[in-house]
Amino acid sequence: MDFEWLIASFGASAVLQFGLPKSPLAQPRNVIGGHTISALCGIIVRLIIQPQYGDGKANFVSTALGMSAALAAMQATGTTHPPAGATGLLAASADPIPDWQGFKFLLTALAGSSVMVLVALVFNNAIPGRRYPTFW
Repeated sequence: MDFEWLIASFGASAVLQFGLPKSPLAQPRNVIGGHTISALCGIIVRLIIQPQYGDGKANFVSTALGMSAALAAMQATGTTHPPAGATGLLAASADPIPDWQGFKFLLTALAGSSVMVLVALVFNNAIPGRRYPTFW
């Protein structure tokens, strides 16, 4: 079983967590919740939209709706994390629908963002004068 731990939007998350650790958008709840919720929204949108078209035209619609749904869900749950918007877009754009109906991507978002938070906890708290997180 291939299990990728990397999503392109994790790079922007790292900038927030390691460069701006006091930012509300860099806190663990936002990072883990934002990526996970966005991945789920993107997957659900893709599963609804792609079967309707099936010829590649679905990407135009599903990517826009996937990212939009991700943003709305993050705002509703108080987990807004800007890089996670790209996670929703990526999840919604897979064509054709990948293994596990794309839910492997959800596990990647959850596991990868959790590991990144753990590394940020160790790194940021090892530097004198830094404290991460400022809230959960």
